[in-house]
Amino acid sequence: MKTELENFIEKVKITIKNNDFIQDDPRLKRKTYSLIGHRIYFEPGRVLSYLKETKPIIKYRQDWERMNDTFRLACRELTNNPDSRRAVVLNTQDYDEIYPCFLSIQIAKDKDGKFNVMVYQRSGDIEKMKDDLVFFGYVMKKFEEMLNIETKHLAVVYGSLHYDVNLK
Repeated sequence: MKTELENFIEKVKITIKNNDFIQDDPRLKRKTYSLIGHRIYFEPGRVLSYLKETKPIIKYRQDWERMNDTFRLACRELTNNPDSRRAVVLNTQDYDEIYPCFLSIQIAKDKDGKFNVMVYQRSGDIEKMKDDLVFFGYVMKKFEEMLNIETKHLAVVYGSLHYDVNLK
């Protein structure tokens, strides 16, 4: 039986297919269904709870290590000014050498005083979406632990959301 998250990802895949165009991906030698400029928003509930409680897979360790300094700076910024809009975690400072799929994570308060996490993901492959979302949930949980706060929403903005045309 499919989980709520798997059902959600399947719906995203259908959205891509219905609003897509086929794009060449010469680096990976494939063609993809691609959707440019898409946003996904998670409200509090079972899916967001699952994302925060699931441990990310090992491949995200390098991302976390690259982000650790700016994560601490973002936490310090919010400790000094909880209303700051400058609490941003960067995935790399060597963009000409590393092309991370997600570039930044921002945490900020909304009009109700609740903290929300926003991610900008340059490139999102549907095959890796679950793992990416789990990692973003992990970062949300780290913010909660470091700042003794509760996060409310997760928003992910994709520059390109895609999947291989050969996938069913």
